[in-house]
This record gives sequence, C-alpha cells and structure tokens, in this order.
Amino acid sequence: MSLLFKKVLEKIKNIDNKLKTNIVTDIEIETNETIDGKIVYKKVINCGNLPNTSSKTIAINSSFTKIVKIEGLADASGIYLPLPYTNLSANGSIQVDVRGSNIQILTDSDRSTCTATVTIYYTKN
Repeated sequence: MSLLFKKVLEKIKNIDNKLKTNIVTDIEIETNETIDGKIVYKKVINCGNLPNTSSKTIAINSSFTKIVKIEGLADASGIYLPLPYTNLSANGSIQVDVRGSNIQILTDSDRSTCTATVTIYYTKN
C-alpha cells in the first residue's frame, strides 16, 4: 500500500470519527436534518418500566415547536418490541404519544417487566 493511500485512509477515518455522535438519554442532540428550514433535534428519553394495564406519563423537559417523529423500543427481558407496538393476536399493545410536554404510554396488559426508551424528533422556533 502506498504512503499516499495510507494518508488518505487516515483522513477518511478521522472524518468518520468526527461525524459520530455519542447519544446519551435525556440530552437534546441537534441532528444533521432540517424541515421547512428548521433544525431537527432529537432526544432519547428513558421511560423506565412500563405500566400494568394503565398509563404512564414522562416529562420531555425540552421546548419544541413541532414533533417530527416518535419512535421507541421496549425490552421485555431480551425480547425487543418497537414502540408503539400492536399485538394482533391478543392483548399486549403499547401506545405511545406526546401530549403537551409529556410522553404518554398506555398498555392493555401487564408490561411492568418491560423497560423502554422513546426517541422524539422535533423542531424549535
């Protein structure tokens, strides 16, 4: 391998490392995306254990103008469920929505052994 090629590979590696983002729960991160000229931010929120056939409200603790996307993941002891989750054959669905400045999670069965994170994407004024 030539010296020039090695230098080019090293520069590419350095650029790639600079593009990586360390994602920490409950910290707002600016994405590289825009919608209608506004920067899109994201925040991963640790929601803890899910409720048992009821609802749970978690504060977002960020100011936003418009929610762009909501996604999440529930860990059911090594079985991973996307959020929101729909179980077509029986009870077990998990609803996730944003109401005001809170995330609301509703379950129609006991999901208290599941832990969850929800990621919201949003814009600001």
